[in-house]
Amino acid sequence: RQSVASINDSSAGNPEMPGHEDPYTDLPHPADTLDEPERPHRIPLRKRLLRLSDLATLPAVEPLVDGIIYRDTLAQLAGAPGSYKSFATVGLSVAVAAGENWEGHRVPRAGKVVYVAAEGATGLRARILAYCELSRINPEILEGRLFILPCPIQLGELVDVAEAIELVQEVGADLLVLDTRARCTVGLEENSATEQGKAIHSLETIQAAAHCAVLSVHHSARSGNAGRGSNSWDGAVWSDLRLEGSDLMAKLHVEKHKDVPAGIDYHY
Repeated sequence: RQSVASINDSSAGNPEMPGHEDPYTDLPHPADTLDEPERPHRIPLRKRLLRLSDLATLPAVEPLVDGIIYRDTLAQLAGAPGSYKSFATVGLSVAVAAGENWEGHRVPRAGKVVYVAAEGATGLRARILAYCELSRINPEILEGRLFILPCPIQLGELVDVAEAIELVQEVGADLLVLDTRARCTVGLEENSATEQGKAIHSLETIQAAAHCAVLSVHHSARSGNAGRGSNSWDGAVWSDLRLEGSDLMAKLHVEKHKDVPAGIDYHY
């Protein structure tokens, strides 16, 4: 009687032997079925060159809130704790969503706002309603225009950045507010230009994908009114805003706008 081992040996050397055909012969190799990741279409540099006459065709920057924030730009607002940063930012967001002027600044048209309450949404409803009452805005018109995200977007995490892009695109946001930047840059060294450069790049990526204005709210340093930590943000933003406030009075200093008048103080 022939042993099982001898049968296996003989069949191994005879691929034609009935009953021992490879059942996967007609199937493609798994590696051949993998789709190559799509690469973004890159426009060659030579095709991006502009002549002097071409510069005249570039669209002019449009105000979101005249004198304060401009469409499709990156802005930062810095101030000390208790200087009314959040209240001013909430009021500005409500004004944009409602299409109403903000503290004397013209809002040309209403827009949708995504407000990232990175420090938590507790008390935010009371602030929104307080501003609406002060400005005689019907809170009901904010439905479908003002959206609150009660958790931070971590700018150092690719997944968070990708989700943020999808979110602002789906909403059709005209303004994205990060309150505060420190809560959205956990794990990124605040004093490192290299680390903060990653956060800046993430925000610029979100801005470019959604063509929305992005306002980053940050704490100022103990001395002066500039933002705390690396000054790489000061150079990267289109608008650098600095707020001082106490005893129900506030001063907003426009340290920089790139292409419109700056160096202006507004008192509220």
